[in-house]
Amino acid sequence: MSALEKASNVTAELSKFAADAQFGTLSSAVISQCKLLILDCLGNQIGAYGNKAATLVYEAAECRGHVGPSTIVGWGSKATPMLAALVNGTLAHTLDMDDAHRDALTKTGSAITPAAMAVAESVSASGAEVIAAVVAGYEVMIRLGLAVNPSHRQRGFHSTATLGTFGAAVTAGRLMRLSPEQMISAIGIAGTQAAGLVAFINNPSMIKAFNVGRAVKSGVLAATLASKGFIGPPDILEGQEGFLKAYADSTNITVLTTALGDEYHLLECGFKPHAACRYAHGPIDAALALMSTHGFGGEDVDAIDVHVSELAYRQSHFYEPKNVSSAQGSTPFSVASGITQRVASLTYKDINAAFQDQDTWNLHRRITMHVDRHMDYMGRGCRIVVRLKTGKSHEAVVPLPRGEPENPMS
Repeated sequence: MSALEKASNVTAELSKFAADAQFGTLSSAVISQCKLLILDCLGNQIGAYGNKAATLVYEAAECRGHVGPSTIVGWGSKATPMLAALVNGTLAHTLDMDDAHRDALTKTGSAITPAAMAVAESVSASGAEVIAAVVAGYEVMIRLGLAVNPSHRQRGFHSTATLGTFGAAVTAGRLMRLSPEQMISAIGIAGTQAAGLVAFINNPSMIKAFNVGRAVKSGVLAATLASKGFIGPPDILEGQEGFLKAYADSTNITVLTTALGDEYHLLECGFKPHAACRYAHGPIDAALALMSTHGFGGEDVDAIDVHVSELAYRQSHFYEPKNVSSAQGSTPFSVASGITQRVASLTYKDINAAFQDQDTWNLHRRITMHVDRHMDYMGRGCRIVVRLKTGKSHEAVVPLPRGEPENPMS
């Protein structure tokens, strides 16, 4: 009996969907969104070139000494697909401006696009093949996020990294033209490598972006091994000892295959205008809107109350960030940065400038976060109240931050 015959329905369906993915079956809306997502990720990689953490990864991988078909963004050097995936995946997640799926809790593009580009160069894939592979990777990765979250995140896992290993494997596998049977092995090999913790929150570490770079490399490795006949477990997702049971306390297995090939969750991905935790975006937008309407500045603010969902509070409620990366993850510091920097879109450079600004530090200490129990656990909306030194108060509600499909940036 073949691995395909032994596989459970879920593993078999996802593998067949990914292996059989074709450009010609995709709608114009899916293709257009895919192109935007690829461009967004490439822009993030280019913008992150020169970042210290990404540079250290590049140097540790000794990419200068390798010869291969795949381009390392920024440096322009060539390396093996796996090394290019490692560095470019790290770059993609560095600026914290990568696309986001709010219910899957994934920054999907940071795992998918670097894998696609690294492998596409090595196999001389066409543009149509790249798009088909990217769409397949997005779909599998997002559906896995919908299946395991919020439980997966509650246990401390970094979804973009853990799930990105699967997404990268599927994308790479499609470009390597794996059969459905080989794709089962690629997913199985990816699953045993799935890793990444959210231990970077308000800690002076560089692991956040590295988590994703390592996931992309692991995914490319999984597909490469499968292409050579290496066999992975056929039930890595829903087996008794599989990913769903090991990585989450509560799962929704039906979402993995419901309307698979008919509905594409890639259309639900949002783009980020600010280089900050996605949960900080609503509060930043609200503060900027109130500043524009009422004409106050940071020096006029007595205090700010920010009401958010339970996960937003858990994820971004911290003060006195230890470095710029931590500052990006802090809603109080990000909101204060938006006010003091007075820009419509906070870039990494803006956050870095705010990190050197004493007024920003003072203001972030006057921002208090609260859990709004009426919001969905993972909700990204917010309500903020700005109290001025004059005694006046101004309030704003943001149901969804800018960049979400229901609230596009343009």
